[in-house]
Amino acid sequence: MAYFIKIELIACVIAAFISNTAAHADDLRKQPKRPHLVVDMNTGEVLSHELAFARWAPASLTKMMTAYTVFRTLQLQSITMDSPVRISEHAISQPPSKMGFPVGTILNIETALKIIMVKSANDISVALAESTSGSEEQFVALMNSHARRLGMIDSHFVNPHGLHDAKQFTSARDMALLTLQLTKEFPQFANFFNIPAIRFGNRRLRNHNALLRLFDGTNGMKTGYVCASGFNVAVRVKRNKRNLVAIVFGEKSGLRRNLKAARLLQENFGKKPDATINFLTLKIARLIPKNLMTLQMKFVLVSMQH
Repeated sequence: MAYFIKIELIACVIAAFISNTAAHADDLRKQPKRPHLVVDMNTGEVLSHELAFARWAPASLTKMMTAYTVFRTLQLQSITMDSPVRISEHAISQPPSKMGFPVGTILNIETALKIIMVKSANDISVALAESTSGSEEQFVALMNSHARRLGMIDSHFVNPHGLHDAKQFTSARDMALLTLQLTKEFPQFANFFNIPAIRFGNRRLRNHNALLRLFDGTNGMKTGYVCASGFNVAVRVKRNKRNLVAIVFGEKSGLRRNLKAARLLQENFGKKPDATINFLTLKIARLIPKNLMTLQMKFVLVSMQH
């Protein structure tokens, strides 16, 4: 188990001891069902879903929106991949996972992006936010502005790293939408989401997304874990010209998360949906009994203007 996960698991135990109960009000893992979603990225067909609009703690899947926000700023040409990222006192104060570089260390944006995608370092996420937008608060405001523009109707961000906050949430549908948008809008940056490992001095940091190594065709995206959410993943896979994305939230371990994502993808690579509905109308699904709903839907992207 990765070092940062060990740290957060210890924090979970301590928090439960202090409160004298493990049943925290915002512990989403206590829900009887956990969200998932599988979408064919070529056709927009939804192949499998459960609680697609349920609000969930994104954990480090947040860093996908952090990357998107940086990419948009790069697109405006106000910064470049060589622009500096300075480690501040505020950045270094973030809890693990982190790199722990001394205050004043200068990276460039390209290196910082690679670190947050591979190491999922919270201090580097804050340093990126501060260096590209002037402050973490201004960067988070941009994150939420982009989310609204993209139609991420069940998402709100309060930080760029994903450490838990009850006011920070997303949904499987919104993370699938973000994955599709990252793929469509920024194909030139696709390599940031499938880096197997990076090296700093004597340290070799391996990507937490084991599916990149173990599941054929995987080329992205991001894993995440905090106490309240359990183990999350957004994974993108290409096989025989088909591109699928799977979102899995709330599993009890990284292994279970990976196995569920792999099973869903394997099952759905050979699946042909026979009915569709407009995916965005699933917003009303909260009011519709499950047995009245079709399992196949059309994933329609809206509010995509640049």
